[in-house]
Amino acid sequence: MAILNEYKVVNGLPSPSNYANAVLLAANVAEIFTVPKGTGWTIAAGVATATGAISTSLSQTAAITLIPGYSYTVTYTVTAFTAGTVAVSLGGGTAGTARASAATFIETVVAGSDGLIKFTGAGFTGSIDN
Repeated sequence: MAILNEYKVVNGLPSPSNYANAVLLAANVAEIFTVPKGTGWTIAAGVATATGAISTSLSQTAAITLIPGYSYTVTYTVTAFTAGTVAVSLGGGTAGTARASAATFIETVVAGSDGLIKFTGAGFTGSIDN
Protein backbone atom coordinates (compact mmCIF):
# COMPACT_ATOMS: atom_id res chain seq x y z
CA MET A 1 0.00 0.00 0.00
CA ALA A 2 1.27 3.48 -0.75
CA ILE A 3 -0.02 6.86 0.34
CA LEU A 4 1.19 9.72 -1.85
CA ASN A 5 0.73 13.40 -2.58
CA GLU A 6 -0.53 15.19 0.46
CA TYR A 7 -2.27 18.35 -0.73
CA LYS A 8 -5.16 20.63 0.07
CA VAL A 9 -7.89 21.09 -2.52
CA VAL A 10 -8.78 24.76 -3.02
CA ASN A 11 -11.62 25.69 -5.37
CA GLY A 12 -11.60 22.16 -6.77
CA LEU A 13 -7.85 22.20 -7.58
CA PRO A 14 -4.80 21.10 -5.59
CA SER A 15 -3.16 24.09 -3.96
CA PRO A 16 0.36 24.44 -5.46
CA SER A 17 1.74 25.83 -2.22
CA ASN A 18 1.12 22.48 -0.57
CA TYR A 19 3.04 20.29 -3.03
CA ALA A 20 6.14 20.84 -0.89
CA ASN A 21 4.42 18.76 1.80
CA ALA A 22 4.37 15.59 -0.33
CA VAL A 23 4.41 12.40 1.71
CA LEU A 24 5.35 8.90 0.63
CA LEU A 25 4.55 5.85 2.68
CA ALA A 26 5.10 2.55 0.95
CA ALA A 27 4.99 -0.71 2.81
CA ASN A 28 3.45 -4.09 2.67
CA VAL A 29 0.26 -4.60 4.62
CA ALA A 30 2.00 -6.56 7.38
CA GLU A 31 4.26 -3.58 8.15
CA ILE A 32 1.30 -1.20 8.46
CA PHE A 33 -1.29 -3.39 10.16
CA THR A 34 0.58 -5.07 12.98
CA VAL A 35 -2.55 -5.96 14.94
CA PRO A 36 -5.67 -6.94 12.99
CA LYS A 37 -8.81 -5.22 14.20
CA GLY A 38 -12.25 -6.47 13.35
CA THR A 39 -13.54 -10.01 13.40
CA GLY A 40 -12.59 -12.11 10.39
CA TRP A 41 -9.30 -10.35 9.43
CA THR A 42 -5.93 -12.12 9.59
CA ILE A 43 -2.44 -11.08 8.50
CA ALA A 44 0.12 -13.55 7.18
CA ALA A 45 3.00 -13.35 4.72
CA GLY A 46 2.48 -9.60 4.23
CA VAL A 47 -1.17 -9.93 3.21
CA ALA A 48 -4.38 -9.04 5.08
CA THR A 49 -7.15 -11.55 4.46
CA ALA A 50 -10.86 -11.33 5.22
CA THR A 51 -12.73 -14.61 5.35
CA GLY A 52 -16.39 -15.45 5.76
CA ALA A 53 -17.95 -12.45 3.97
CA ILE A 54 -16.99 -10.03 6.75
CA SER A 55 -18.47 -6.58 7.33
CA THR A 56 -15.83 -5.29 9.75
CA SER A 57 -12.77 -3.05 9.48
CA LEU A 58 -9.04 -3.56 9.49
CA SER A 59 -7.49 -0.42 10.99
CA GLN A 60 -4.21 0.87 12.33
CA THR A 61 -2.91 4.25 13.44
CA ALA A 62 -1.13 5.82 10.48
CA ALA A 63 2.67 5.94 10.59
CA ILE A 64 2.47 9.46 9.20
CA THR A 65 0.45 12.42 10.42
CA LEU A 66 -2.73 12.63 8.36
CA ILE A 67 -3.88 16.22 8.02
CA PRO A 68 -7.69 16.52 8.20
CA GLY A 69 -9.16 17.94 5.00
CA TYR A 70 -6.10 17.11 2.90
CA SER A 71 -6.32 14.71 -0.04
CA TYR A 72 -4.09 11.66 -0.28
CA THR A 73 -3.64 9.27 -3.19
CA VAL A 74 -3.77 5.67 -1.97
CA THR A 75 -2.60 2.63 -3.96
CA TYR A 76 -3.51 -0.89 -2.84
CA THR A 77 -4.12 -4.32 -4.37
CA VAL A 78 -7.11 -6.59 -3.78
CA THR A 79 -6.26 -10.25 -4.43
CA ALA A 80 -8.10 -13.54 -3.96
CA PHE A 81 -11.43 -11.68 -4.24
CA THR A 82 -14.56 -13.81 -4.03
CA ALA A 83 -17.37 -11.71 -2.51
CA GLY A 84 -18.61 -8.30 -1.31
CA THR A 85 -16.76 -4.99 -1.39
CA VAL A 86 -13.92 -3.27 0.44
CA ALA A 87 -13.16 0.45 0.73
CA VAL A 88 -10.22 2.44 2.11
CA SER A 89 -10.44 5.54 4.30
CA LEU A 90 -7.86 7.73 6.02
CA GLY A 91 -8.34 9.47 9.32
CA GLY A 92 -12.04 8.63 9.43
CA GLY A 93 -12.70 10.74 6.34
CA THR A 94 -14.98 9.82 3.48
CA ALA A 95 -14.27 6.30 2.27
CA GLY A 96 -12.98 5.68 -1.23
CA THR A 97 -14.83 3.68 -3.84
CA ALA A 98 -16.16 0.32 -2.69
CA ARG A 99 -14.15 -2.23 -4.71
CA ALA A 100 -15.62 -5.55 -5.84
CA SER A 101 -12.87 -7.17 -7.88
CA ALA A 102 -9.26 -8.30 -7.74
CA ALA A 103 -7.04 -5.51 -9.10
CA THR A 104 -4.66 -2.73 -8.09
CA PHE A 105 -6.52 0.47 -7.26
CA ILE A 106 -5.31 4.06 -7.14
CA GLU A 107 -7.67 6.61 -5.66
CA THR A 108 -7.72 9.91 -3.87
CA VAL A 109 -9.43 10.22 -0.50
CA VAL A 110 -9.78 13.14 1.90
CA ALA A 111 -8.47 12.52 5.42
CA GLY A 112 -10.53 12.97 8.54
CA SER A 113 -9.22 13.52 12.05
CA ASP A 114 -8.98 10.13 13.80
CA GLY A 115 -5.49 9.24 12.44
CA LEU A 116 -6.41 5.72 11.24
CA ILE A 117 -5.77 3.91 7.97
CA LYS A 118 -8.84 1.71 7.54
CA PHE A 119 -10.15 -0.91 5.11
CA THR A 120 -13.83 -1.66 5.65
CA GLY A 121 -15.51 -4.72 4.20
CA ALA A 122 -19.17 -5.16 3.29
CA GLY A 123 -19.69 -8.90 2.93
CA PHE A 124 -16.04 -8.96 1.81
CA THR A 125 -14.03 -12.11 1.22
CA GLY A 126 -10.58 -11.48 -0.24
CA SER A 127 -7.10 -10.18 0.50
CA ILE A 128 -5.36 -6.80 0.52
CA ASP A 129 -1.71 -6.54 -0.40
CA ASN A 130 0.89 -3.84 -1.14
